[in-house]
Amino acid sequence: METLYSVDRDSDLLRVIDPLTAATVSSVPITLVGEIVTGGLGLAAKPGTNELWGLLKLLGQGSRELATIDPATGVATSIGDTDPLLAGHRFAGIAFNGDGSTLYAVSGDGSIPDPESLFTLSQIDGSPTFVCALGNGTDGETIGWNPDDDALYHASGHVGDGIVIFETVDGAVAPAAVGACTVTDIPITTPLTDEEAQAITYWNSQGVFLWKQDHCSPGPLFRVTAAGTPTLIGALDHTAKGLAFLGQDNVPCPWDCGDGDGMIGIVDFLALLGQWSLVGTPCDFDGGGVGIVDFLKLLANWGDCP
Repeated sequence: METLYSVDRDSDLLRVIDPLTAATVSSVPITLVGEIVTGGLGLAAKPGTNELWGLLKLLGQGSRELATIDPATGVATSIGDTDPLLAGHRFAGIAFNGDGSTLYAVSGDGSIPDPESLFTLSQIDGSPTFVCALGNGTDGETIGWNPDDDALYHASGHVGDGIVIFETVDGAVAPAAVGACTVTDIPITTPLTDEEAQAITYWNSQGVFLWKQDHCSPGPLFRVTAAGTPTLIGALDHTAKGLAFLGQDNVPCPWDCGDGDGMIGIVDFLALLGQWSLVGTPCDFDGGGVGIVDFLKLLANWGDCP
């Protein structure tokens, strides 16, 4: 069973979120022995292990602490300080590649040196290694991995500036040299609302990103396709700065569009009927508006998700 988790910039809570409504289902405080956790600034699930990794804000520490988090208890285990040399690195988001061998991090706009840049973080001690400068967009930095095309995606920008960008980082997997990453822009088809990009994560079974916009609470949560089509889900009740699913496999199941329970059934059928003719909704499988083609696809996949 896939479960969506969220960390909050302004509190120690790890939340379970309903990805269909953006409502908080439950929460536990994140604890780390000998430290006081004041917030979270990134979250990622490590493929193949079902481990939850996070960037934590600690009282009295300016840099971010990389840690694993037990989702049931909130107990964190430190991996290490992501700025061990006190260089001024401040990371704003993390994402694993498809097999979990590489942990990427993006630095925030206030990071000195190397703002708005891509790094890798050691899974042994949290130490950073520079990969390339990104720079597109304005305020807000976040990254996420899409297992369907095996690519890293970067989102940044403030709605008020009129510059919200979505792009693939094409050189991230094997850059020709340090600093040699190239990007491919993905135009956002409908303007997003409310301030700056905060967090993205890929929902494997639905084949879309979940995208948290706005650095305030409440703030909107969107579904965004890899082609850049957003659909508003609802408002989160906290300042989410990291999103991650546990319990996902890599087999898309978009037909489970009503309740996300891993089965295609009557709830999904009724959801499809309720979305009839609408474009960009969960049951719009082909992007052309919910209709007979989507209805037939749902029927053809009736039963358990693959």
